Amino acid sequence: MSKSYTGLTTNGVTELTLQEEGVGNIGTQTIVWDGATNGVIDQVQGDIPDSWKQNGDIKQLQIGSSCTSIGSYAFYYCGSVSTSGGIIGPLTIPNSVTSIGSSAFNYCDTLTSLTLSENLTSIGNDSFSYGYGFTGDLVIPDSVTSIGDYAFNDCAFDGSLTIGNSVTVIGVGAFSYCASLTGSLVIPDSVTTIGTNAFQFYSSVTLLAIGNGVTSIGEGAFVDCSNLTEIYVNCPASSWVGTFALGNTNIAPVTMYVNGVTALGYTAGAQTFQGKPLTIVEWTNYPNIP
Repeated sequence: MSKSYTGLTTNGVTELTLQEEGVGNIGTQTIVWDGATNGVIDQVQGDIPDSWKQNGDIKQLQIGSSCTSIGSYAFYYCGSVSTSGGIIGPLTIPNSVTSIGSSAFNYCDTLTSLTLSENLTSIGNDSFSYGYGFTGDLVIPDSVTSIGDYAFNDCAFDGSLTIGNSVTVIGVGAFSYCASLTGSLVIPDSVTTIGTNAFQFYSSVTLLAIGNGVTSIGEGAFVDCSNLTEIYVNCPASSWVGTFALGNTNIAPVTMYVNGVTALGYTAGAQTFQGKPLTIVEWTNYPNIP
């Protein structure tokens, strides 16, 4: 068990005093429990190291307020794919955490819900991918600026997705195969880049709104979004024409509402766009979305 001390040095001699958890600015420890006895099997003060419990035989996790970063592969394969089950129940990332490393919770498929830190700034590649047990909403806080490649790939959230207003980059395949997320998908004005296949098979979304900050939309970004019927656009056609971003979106016609058709390089009226029947109309009540 890690312990923390404070010290006072007098005439070259340091007197150490044990610092209790939660006293001062030290914060509480991160604790994990095993599955056999439900006893504490390990704990760490401060940041969670890379690969700390990779493939670990743990059933419960409590992330302490002393943690500011969760290392890459920290809990990789701590799910039902491991030999003995996995971390069971909801996962709360405390507000002390500002970064989550690559594959930190990859294949933790027995987690049931996710609450992210309101001070989180970066989410690493594959951090939560294959979260088959996740349910409910997925909220990316306003503090987050980047979402890594495949960060939430193949997760089973069945509520809505909210992307915070500070995100600038949505990585390759970041939300691919999140087929159970429902409702509308709003890309905030802060986003400049949407990666290749970022929302592939996000098949329950019906309405897509793309903000004015977007300058690059990757190949197949919204491919196979099979229920998409309305698109609201405030970015230039040059951001995505020719990228097959809307490939296989819908067998039925899609309507695209554009704020400033001519200025943004679109052509109003019925037409074929990226191989799909599409009607482009002027978005007269921007920024309001029905």
